[in-house]
Amino acid sequence: MLERDLARIAELWNEGLTRFGGPYLGGAEFTAVDAFFAPVVFRAQSFGLVFGGQADAYGHHMLALPAMQEWYR
Repeated sequence: MLERDLARIAELWNEGLTRFGGPYLGGAEFTAVDAFFAPVVFRAQSFGLVFGGQADAYGHHMLALPAMQEWYR
């Protein structure tokens, strides 16, 4: 079950990044979909999860955002 859920997240992230060109899931601008997945990015970091493909780069990009760093602190 967990593996299936993680694979689905990776699929969604990779699809959004590929379809809309990144660096965010909906394209060039941070949108509600990124806000929705922001807590998931933190969980992925905490548990050392690897999604593969562009999804990992997306997680790193999100974690580098000043607002995400402030939230984490």
